Amino acid sequence: MGPPPGGAAFTGLVGVSGEDQAPVLHDQFIEFHLKRLDYQKLKLIDAALDRLTTGDFGLCVQCGEMIAPKRLAAIPWADCCVTCQEQAGLLSAPADPGRRAAWPSASAVFDAFHVRGTA
Repeated sequence: MGPPPGGAAFTGLVGVSGEDQAPVLHDQFIEFHLKRLDYQKLKLIDAALDRLTTGDFGLCVQCGEMIAPKRLAAIPWADCCVTCQEQAGLLSAPADPGRRAAWPSASAVFDAFHVRGTA
């Protein structure tokens, strides 16, 4: 199968010993994750520029109220006021802030990027 949409397939596993594959896969996983986050942020910025063009910049897309100027100064691509984002659960604090986010298993990473059988 080809590379996943929007990115290249994992590379560099051919000829790499088993014990050296974990750090290579980890680095590639982090790189893909960061690229995905950058792409998502770019989409939000493009949407904010569109709202600027249409005159809707600074208005919450959920309730239509003005987004606080301090919020827009901190996050210019914000499309919702704090109240609406909290209601959507996007700003809520984790139940246990000390708990680390669960990382996918190594086999899930392998499956997600179609590297099984290529090493």
